[in-house]
Order: sequence, then C-alpha cells, then structure tokens
Amino acid sequence: MGIALLVERPTKVATFREALRSDVEVDELESRWKKRTFPIEAVKQVLGSNALQSFERDVRALNDLLGRLDRTPVDAGPLLDALEDADSDTIGFIREWCATGEQPNPDANVDHDLTDLAPTIREWIDGVHATLPDKLQFIAAGLFSETATYWVRELEAQDVDEATVAVVINWLDAHRGTLDRPPFNSDARQAYVRLRTVAELWEQTDPAELTELNTWSERLRELHSSASPEWSDSVPESYATTLGCLPFVAHVSINDRIQTLLESLCEDIDSELPEVEFDWDSLVTTYVEEGTIPESETDRGAKDHQERAFADLATAIDTDGEIAGGSSDGSIVPEGVEVAGTDSSLSVSTGGGSGGGSTQYRGRGQQAEAYVMAGVLDRIATWLDEHPGGDIRQFRSRFKRLHSDQQERSYKWHVENVWSSDLLPLLGDSEALNHSTISNWRAEVDEDSFVEFPLVRLVNVTMERGPGFDVIDPLGPLSDDEGTDDFGLQFVPVEVKAVNGTTPRFNFRLTTNEYRQAKAFVRDGDIPYVIRLVSVPDAGTPDWPSQTEIAAEKVLRTETELEAVVESQRFEEVVKGGYMNMRIE
Repeated sequence: MGIALLVERPTKVATFREALRSDVEVDELESRWKKRTFPIEAVKQVLGSNALQSFERDVRALNDLLGRLDRTPVDAGPLLDALEDADSDTIGFIREWCATGEQPNPDANVDHDLTDLAPTIREWIDGVHATLPDKLQFIAAGLFSETATYWVRELEAQDVDEATVAVVINWLDAHRGTLDRPPFNSDARQAYVRLRTVAELWEQTDPAELTELNTWSERLRELHSSASPEWSDSVPESYATTLGCLPFVAHVSINDRIQTLLESLCEDIDSELPEVEFDWDSLVTTYVEEGTIPESETDRGAKDHQERAFADLATAIDTDGEIAGGSSDGSIVPEGVEVAGTDSSLSVSTGGGSGGGSTQYRGRGQQAEAYVMAGVLDRIATWLDEHPGGDIRQFRSRFKRLHSDQQERSYKWHVENVWSSDLLPLLGDSEALNHSTISNWRAEVDEDSFVEFPLVRLVNVTMERGPGFDVIDPLGPLSDDEGTDDFGLQFVPVEVKAVNGTTPRFNFRLTTNEYRQAKAFVRDGDIPYVIRLVSVPDAGTPDWPSQTEIAAEKVLRTETELEAVVESQRFEEVVKGGYMNMRIE
C-alpha cells in the first residue's frame, strides 16, 4: 500500500485486501480492521484522492495527444468534476471503461452506483474514442488499463504514416512520467549515438589510416559525442531498411536492433580494412555497447566542442554580439586587411614539450576552426555579391572538380566516402547551395543548424582523417590573391591552429600527416598549403568570439620550403609521438 502511495499509482482497496489476507472474507477482514482501529475509511479516502489525481493526469495526457494530432480535445471538466468524491474502486472501474470504450461488467463485490455519473462519463469516453484515430486506440488502452504496454512495438505494429508516428513518439517522451512502463530505452539510445560515431569514423577516415590500434582510439575520442538525439529524430534510411522498421531513433533503440546494425557495420569494415594485427572488432563492440575507449576516455570529444563553438558563434551573430573584434554585422576577415605575420619564418623546435598529441579536448582548437570557417563563409558571401549571379554555378562546378582532381593524386580534399555519400549530392542541389542562401548565411544559421549549413559541410574537413588539413578556402590565402583564376577562385587547404596572442612568437604543433599532406599538395598539385593561426582566449571564456581574431598566416608554396623546415637528417630528432613542435617568428 505504501509503495502504491509513493508512486502515486494506487490500485483498488479490494486488491489490498486480497494481498493482505486472501483467505478471509471481505466483511470479516474489514470487521477485524475496525476492531484493531485500522483507519480503513481514511485509507479509502486517500486512495480515492490519489487515484483521481492519477486518472486526471492520464485524461489530460490523452487530450494533449488529440491536440498534437490536430484533433479537437474533448472537454474533461465535467467528467473530473463529477468524479471529485469518487473512491478508488469507482475510479478503477471507470479506467477500465476508458481503456476499451465499452462499459465493463461491475465487480460483484463492489457497489458501483453510477446512476448519476454514467451520462457524463459516457459522453467523455465516447467522444475521446470517436476522436482518437482507430489505429491509435491502443494508446487509450495503454494509458488506462493495468496491462503493461510496449509502446514503440505497439506503435510499429500499426499502419500509421511517419508524420503521425513522430507526433506519437514526441507525445510519449513528453508524458513518459505518466506511463506505467517507460516507453524508451535510454541506454540503447546512447549505444545508437556511439554506433553513429563508429560509422562516421569509417566514413571519414581512409582505411589505410586505420592500421594501428592507437589510431582507432584517437579517432573515437575525436568523434565521440555526449549528445542525446530526440527519439523522433530520423536515422539513415539504410538502417531502417536493414531492420525493417520505421526510420526513427525510437525504433532502432528497441530489442537487439543496435546489435544487428553493429554487426552489419563491422562486416562492411572488415571487407575493406587492410589486414591488421589487433582486434579492432572488439574495440568497436566494446565502445558501442559499453561506451569505453582503451586508455584515456573523454566525456566531450572534438566533435562536441566544435558543435558548441558553432552554437556560440550563432548566438553572437543572432544577438548582435561582438565577433572578430567588431560588430556581428562586420566580416570576420574583411577584404583587403593585411594579416600580420605572413612573411614570418616557420621553423621546427627541438625543445619545449614532449611531443605526442593530447587526446583531451578543451575546445580552443575547435573554436579556432569554427571561427575560420565562419570567416570563409563571409569571404564567399562577399565574393558572390561582387560577381554575376551565374557565378554560383561556376562555384559549384569548381568545387565538384576538386573530387575529380584528387583521383590518382597523393592528396585528398575530402576522403572518398564523404564525397560520395554527402558532398557530391549536395553540390548538385541548387536549393541548398544558391546565391541567396550563401549571401545571407548569417540569417540562415542558428545554434542547432550552423554546423550542418551546406557551405560549412563543404569546407569543413576537421573531422576527417587523411586529408591532413582542416578547412577548404575557395578564395585562397588571406594575404594575397596570387594564383586566383578569372573568377577570383583559388581553392587551398587551410590548417588551423589556436595560439596565444596576436604577435610572434607563435608556437603550435604540426602532425607528421599534416606535414606529409602539405608536401603532397605543393608537389603534386602546385597548390599552396596555408597555416592560419587564430588567437583564442583561455578555454571556458564565455564571450570568446569577441576575443578571437586571426593572428597570422603562413603560406607554403613549394616543396623546397617544407624540406627546409625539417632537414631529413633531423626528422627523427624533431618528431615526437607523431607531432612536431613548430614556431613562427
């Protein structure tokens, strides 16, 4: 009885009688309680009050669903007023009526005097069942009956359109505290998020890069996300096809469906991954199922920090906050501004630091990356405003050409999976990439959409392993227009580094892959490799966009320049854990 009162889901007094002494007749049991001064009447009153509260909560929940379905809710006021003094047995009887829409046979041991209440009760119940779509009648049964309901499976069994399914899923989420049985499995949802992380790792990394255990661990930490998608968020259509279910997070998060998707993904990886000498399958399975990564772990990876950085920039723009040292209406990188440090020397340092990249992400690097990408958007918007309307077609065509240019080359603008699954279709979508959208990008983005803005998806290379740089800038280096074509375009790879302050000396790290890819760009494509340094305040600074600015840029144009930075005989000396400590003075 105490448990029922605690969870505010009391049942009938008769049920308590049977549970306490099922071998004693009701009249005799009540007589004994009275002789022992057990407050049976007070208990009935409390149970009736709590039963009515629970019933009222379910009634309002059902009316809320009708409203979400664009159906007219049925006024429950008269019904609830009529039941104000009803005891728990009467409430239980009416709940059964609500569940089926048909008045049940009365309990022989309980006196249900509904003579005056019946018309009011029947009017509400008939109205609700007539308004609720036939294929959603199971919801009334699940709310008002004592039978455990497996909500998502019940919903999936109905032939209901996807828009309605999304409405019901959101309703279940909003009223999950009302339901006897939780409608969703939160652990499975987080396993789904981790599954998507592994899928992104595979899509955004060249298989040749995944031959070491440490690389898998590092990539998982980089891409790991602590976000929780909405239960009604869409999942890849291929997942729904594989599982034969509706394409919503709620539907892939029931039964053993995450395991099925994981096995399918591992089969795809196994078919293309070069032969390796470690158990990558166990690593992936443990990560998806338990959320653990070998060695150190992180609650927030680079992907999380970058999404937060984009959200902060969107907020600054939306609220007319300061970014780039000026107002939000000004360009992050105004045309014609001379960037300090372009003529400074780049050298490698043999001291100061043990090398080896840190796997703990504090956010400054991702803030610098997001800031640079926003600057690229400003540059492209200005370029479009200064050129004929047809140049957007030229822009899409030139960007698409990057994919064909990288074939048979030793450098990559994006890894192949990203091109084929996302970017090539995007470049063919004139609605997503048009003059108006790009030109007015500041009005188009918000906290949630900035990171997925089409132009950001095109220029953002930070989450990919292989290309060896962070951002594609279609307008070339900031400091000059050398190498631009007749349209003013010059696609260059930009490696972004967060630094302290705006004056030399600047210290940062360059990975051996970044160094190797820089040589490939300048050697095989005659394409300058740009290192763009961004002054970013300390991690955790609330208004960081107002204190961030591009501090310097180094443009590497020839293989000779790069080889001069690291003399071959000193390579082993300066490379520590895959990183080189670099300095610009």
